[in-house]
Amino acid sequence: MTSIRKRLLWRLLASIGLLLCVAAVAVYALISDEINEQFDSQLEQAAYTFSEAPLAGQSALPAWIHTTTADNPLHGLVVEVRRRDTGELVYHSHEPALLPADSAPGPATVHIGHRHWRTFTRLTQGSRIVVGQPMKVREMAIAEIAISVLLSLLPALPISAGLIWFGVGRGLEPLDRFATDVRGRSSDDLSPLLNPMPKELTPLAESLNGLMARLEHALQARKDLVSDAAHELLTPLTAIQLQAQLLARVETPELRKQALAELRAGLQRSVHLTRQLLTLARHDPEAPLAMTDVDLPALVRDTVATHITAAQARNINLGVAQTSPVTLHGDAEALRTLLSNLIDNAVKYTPANGQVDVSVSTDGATAILRVEDSGPGIPLADVRRVFDRFYRSPGSGATGSGLGLSIVRRIATRHGAEVTLHNGGALGGAVAACRFHV
Repeated sequence: MTSIRKRLLWRLLASIGLLLCVAAVAVYALISDEINEQFDSQLEQAAYTFSEAPLAGQSALPAWIHTTTADNPLHGLVVEVRRRDTGELVYHSHEPALLPADSAPGPATVHIGHRHWRTFTRLTQGSRIVVGQPMKVREMAIAEIAISVLLSLLPALPISAGLIWFGVGRGLEPLDRFATDVRGRSSDDLSPLLNPMPKELTPLAESLNGLMARLEHALQARKDLVSDAAHELLTPLTAIQLQAQLLARVETPELRKQALAELRAGLQRSVHLTRQLLTLARHDPEAPLAMTDVDLPALVRDTVATHITAAQARNINLGVAQTSPVTLHGDAEALRTLLSNLIDNAVKYTPANGQVDVSVSTDGATAILRVEDSGPGIPLADVRRVFDRFYRSPGSGATGSGLGLSIVRRIATRHGAEVTLHNGGALGGAVAACRFHV
């Protein structure tokens, strides 16, 4: 894993290196301008100084003008004087003559042999004075100064690296303290992180606090579920144990048959409760959903068909009353579980010879799934509690786990739907309605 300190160090050093390169280019350009200006001024000064000197010899000339020698002409100036009217060469400081005889007055850059020269031409009353110097002299001077400047800047890189390493380390100290705080917590300490920290770490702390709050809520919900499940399972298991003991003591076939029937019923209740608990756990809010496009009317028809036998056993007329074409984006199996629990609940609380209708309708951008029954309805005192886990309406006479409607609400919530339960439907009993946004 790459260190943040190293990443910052290399990126900052790369930025400093880039800035140094830009600075080097700027310095080189500035030095070039200054050197060229100074050397051009020297050529011009030499031309004017020479015009005031006698043409007969070099002894009266300043020493810095005729330092050029035939052996090495690159370290001084070359001076040539010609008559304006005939172009006759009357003076030259270097043998043979090098400079152009027809150059225009002022500075110029010319190509002589294999080199570029910088010249300055001055016209007097009877003479043309040309002072020249190879450009190589300037280039060497510019390179020498530029290298000196760059060499003076090179120590800035290791010095900057050390300062950056130290500064980043100090800047990351709050992150180290933050990590130490998190590392030192016990596994059951999910309280918020409240230590003062820089604003750069605030989003991370807020995200971790939010995560711990969700974890605390999820763990508490699971603790409650385990506690409630243990309590709910204890009742049928205790009954099974008593029935098994009773079965061992009965002597007549009739009593044995009755005891076996009660034992079988107790086992069925335990199995049903266990399945409902597994279903509730499977639809945990943090579990992923297999989202697809679901044909809601087709799902309703298939689900109703699987409950026909159970409804007919109680002589209940179960059917699909109305369907409108609706396609939902959701988890098909979860939606099937939702509808199955609603139908089970309706069939369970509807008296024999009753009726249960399932319908799908639309209201603008809302799809409504309804399950209505002709039962006695829900007592008003129980309407707000029927979605609680393990809650069963007292005096209803129906057996169950008390988890069906809790599962329905959890699945509906995960699909962004709203589920309601009220009395006064067209069949006179309870109406369960789920509203989905489409």
